[in-house]
Amino acid sequence: MVLIAGFTEVRAASRSARARTTTKCNYDVIFNEDGGQVLELATTGSGDRANTGRRSQTVQFDKSAAITLLGLMEEVFGDQIHAPLLRPPGTVDGPASTNEHQASLPVELNWPTGGVSIKMPPWAGGTLQAGQTLEPQYDEQADGEMVGRDKGPQSRPTRAVAKAIEISAVSHVTSILKRDGWTLVRDCQADGVGYDFEFAKDGQRRKVEIKGIRGDQLEFNVTPLEYFVARNDPEFVLVAVTGALDERKRRVHVVSREELVGSPRRAIGYRIKPPSHRGQ
Repeated sequence: MVLIAGFTEVRAASRSARARTTTKCNYDVIFNEDGGQVLELATTGSGDRANTGRRSQTVQFDKSAAITLLGLMEEVFGDQIHAPLLRPPGTVDGPASTNEHQASLPVELNWPTGGVSIKMPPWAGGTLQAGQTLEPQYDEQADGEMVGRDKGPQSRPTRAVAKAIEISAVSHVTSILKRDGWTLVRDCQADGVGYDFEFAKDGQRRKVEIKGIRGDQLEFNVTPLEYFVARNDPEFVLVAVTGALDERKRRVHVVSREELVGSPRRAIGYRIKPPSHRGQ
């Protein structure tokens, strides 16, 4: 019996469909030591075995691993797969809502951190000077594209894939910080304050925004509020995780507020509400 703790993509050019036996898979819901639900899948012997009812292999998925698997399945099978577990009861398809965010997070993954440490940048006092920022570039073609497996642009990930990326990155970074001696003071993910968590250590406090990235290129979107906090709050730091869904490719990148504000920006759109049409 094994509890799934992560997923790694392994490609083999010689691998192909071949003759195989079929069997049934039993499932049950059990509870772990912390009282959390665990989905248990158990295969039984194939039809040509003497005891077809005997368990052959048993694997378990906690909520975190199940959500990640949902994301991987939707990425492979596209919109044939739907993820109702990521939506609270009574909601319909559409843009993710704050309630959905609160319903699915926080989620803890006990994935191996591989001895990685997060070195926080030194504190920078005061407010960054406006002259240190760069004027944004304007891109009429981009729409927040992500980097795909072929390192080329592709459409935005589906909701389930995006949620899997987010959960993987958040759990990986928070696990490292806690192991490095940082104490979680506040979970702000659903509060709309421009960062995800507040951590404290040795009298210092950091307001940490976490970004998960499917590919291996360090490129991500920030909201106007996140950018404002980066410019004005010396405790802000951004931690990005590339290769978030593959343990072999996963990399942690610490981006200081000075580096974030000083990086090239691309403006990909504005939301407009003409004054003469307000209230209609």
